[in-house]
Amino acid sequence: MTIPEQEIESFIENSIMPLEGWINPDAAHVICLALNHQHALGEFGGVLEFGVWKGKLLSLLCKFRTDAELVTGVDAFVGLTEAQAIHRAQEIRKNVESVCGSAEFLKIFRGRSTDYHQLQDA
Repeated sequence: MTIPEQEIESFIENSIMPLEGWINPDAAHVICLALNHQHALGEFGGVLEFGVWKGKLLSLLCKFRTDAELVTGVDAFVGLTEAQAIHRAQEIRKNVESVCGSAEFLKIFRGRSTDYHQLQDA
């Protein structure tokens, strides 16, 4: 999916910035432009983000995926119990759903990039 350039600022302000977390709005704008350009070139593929916290950037990235693309988020959820990590993963899923309408394409893994496992209940 692409977002028309004239709608990017509104998308960021209304859909991404209200989510808990941090992202520089200018960086978010540049990421949107880059993803639009990638699609214009016919370049597609899955998305992987390490360190998703509550999924603010992941939600932005998900908005640009095509129906065939999967999205994977990996976070160590440092200091959280397994139950708390599952709850956090559910929060991430809700944030992605609020931006994209669905999160069925999303996989969330707990751990560091070298040692992780999927949170089954998320």
